[in-house]
Amino acid sequence: MPVDRTHAFSSGVTYPLKPAGSRSRWVRFPSLFIRRILHWLDFAHFLVAADQFQREAVIGEGCMIGPNAWCRNMGKNSIIQLGDGVICRGVLCIEKGAEDARLTVGDNVYIGDDCIISCMQSVVIGKLAMVAHGVQIFDNDSHPTDAFHREQDYLKLLGRLPGSRLSVVKAPIFIGERVWIGFNAAIMKEVTLGEGAVVAAMSVVTKDVPAWTLVAGNPARVIKELPH
Repeated sequence: MPVDRTHAFSSGVTYPLKPAGSRSRWVRFPSLFIRRILHWLDFAHFLVAADQFQREAVIGEGCMIGPNAWCRNMGKNSIIQLGDGVICRGVLCIEKGAEDARLTVGDNVYIGDDCIISCMQSVVIGKLAMVAHGVQIFDNDSHPTDAFHREQDYLKLLGRLPGSRLSVVKAPIFIGERVWIGFNAAIMKEVTLGEGAVVAAMSVVTKDVPAWTLVAGNPARVIKELPH
């Protein structure tokens, strides 16, 4: 949750609650009206996001997106492919300067709220994988590690320097079928998650994970084998 001038540390406002069953009309009627407004706002967000996905990705049958989902593709729409029955509530992104990258999501994959999948080379997610909320999947370093080059790359991204982006280290990610990635985990470049693997919440995966194993920690390590 963001910390700003309305945060509790800054004496943020609070409102009184009454016990269950004792709601007054001044709460009940405005609440119904506001809920309807919020419903239409969610639907408006969905319409904008749906148009974005349909323009910038190839969509399978029966896919669903959340109102805060987004798809950003700097190349042809064919480089992002969603299989049948995908549910996406997060952000799929082909980064600037990576128009030949490939992001492929298999059938019946779930991608939760606040997920970011950043692709500059290749990200493949196998069918029936589950990606919990807040997961970050990056097949790239985002910026050069050298400080001077990072500065130049950042200014080029902002359009304050001419020319194309500097080279960023990248390597493919492959997530096997039936993998489960717990909330707020990070999957870094050049990683393969074997079929049926489980990544514990808030783990940082920097190396390959064998099939049917549970990994946890930063950096993630094998905790145990899983039945299959």
